Amino acid sequence: MNRAPSKPVDSEYRANFAGALAPPAAGNSPAARARRLRRAASDAALKFWSRTRNRRLGGFKFRREVPLGPFVADFVCSEALLVVEIDGDQHAASEAYDASRTRYLERTGYAVIRIPTHEVLHDLAEVLDRVHRAIEERVQELKHR
Repeated sequence: MNRAPSKPVDSEYRANFAGALAPPAAGNSPAARARRLRRAASDAALKFWSRTRNRRLGGFKFRREVPLGPFVADFVCSEALLVVEIDGDQHAASEAYDASRTRYLERTGYAVIRIPTHEVLHDLAEVLDRVHRAIEERVQELKHR
């Protein structure tokens, strides 16, 4: 069977249509970003995680680097719909971005607590107490909705 040579696809077609049909690059998805963030966790994040994983904080389950819509939350307690963000120095320069993330998360039903890195590193007991109180309050609030 003789086939006619296929018409070459020109670069304009490829630029206009090929990308629209292709899935997003695997490395750019929220899940891929979350995996990278888990591997490159800060000292403060690891310290917080060591005390909250495996239901160590009041029996509540935490997950870390969790994709939520287009964002990745540092820590999430799904039972209380609570996001805990540990904010390092880089967050001072991105206040507008952080505010938009917080608004998005609150619109989807989550409460957000922002904790400076230095507090986690220097007063972890107080941080854990504050987070535990926030979880208890959120659980009660959600029960009465």
